[in-house]
Amino acid sequence: MARLAASLRGALVIGLALTWELSSAYGVVNPRLLPRLSEILTAMAGFWTDADIAGNILLTLLTIAISFLLSAVLGLALGIAIVASKPMRDVVHGPLFFLFGIPKSVFLPIFILSFGIGMDQKIIFGIFTSVFFVTISVVAAFDDIPQNYLMVSRSFGASRMQKIAHVYAPSLRPQLVETARIALIFNIMGVLVSEMYASRMGIGHYIASWGENFQITELLAGILTVSAFAIAFNELLRWLENRWTYT
Repeated sequence: MARLAASLRGALVIGLALTWELSSAYGVVNPRLLPRLSEILTAMAGFWTDADIAGNILLTLLTIAISFLLSAVLGLALGIAIVASKPMRDVVHGPLFFLFGIPKSVFLPIFILSFGIGMDQKIIFGIFTSVFFVTISVVAAFDDIPQNYLMVSRSFGASRMQKIAHVYAPSLRPQLVETARIALIFNIMGVLVSEMYASRMGIGHYIASWGENFQITELLAGILTVSAFAIAFNELLRWLENRWTYT
């Protein structure tokens, strides 16, 4: 069944790619608005022979990595602090959901005014876009731990470290990896939005410039490049999630 699903997914991707290529090549769609896929893939390959573009892609990836790791650590710490203190949970749990529901892009001008348009601003804004989701998810993951597991561990006189190793860690691990997958999407979005509107460096800046100058081939190549890295990171985390769930 798994092989069949993988084959169907592969066939779907190939079918979409062929439809894109042929519809543009034979004028079904305007090739100025949707260039041939082969042209876009050629432009993507050319990014890595252009030292300036390649360097900016790597800069964006570095910014995303730093921002993601910091938001994960900070969100995990805040979530544990909230779970450990009922008064703190009663005070901050509601405001967390309120802040999570606000589109983070509306705060970008404040970050630009406060931190400028350098790498620091992009990292901090990336953290801001994902840390609330991580914190809320950590609290929810602790709430989902079966209480009978904790009762059994207490009845056997398990120490705090034993509870962490044999109850909390196995129960939290799959949920936290899934949280990381979704938080990474928020993080990538925050960094790219910051680069597109408030930076002179990074692939997001190039994507905004190509769009403004109607360079559709380069624009789509930049979008596909970012999408490829996002899919690769997501699939890596999904592999970890599946491995930890079924082992």
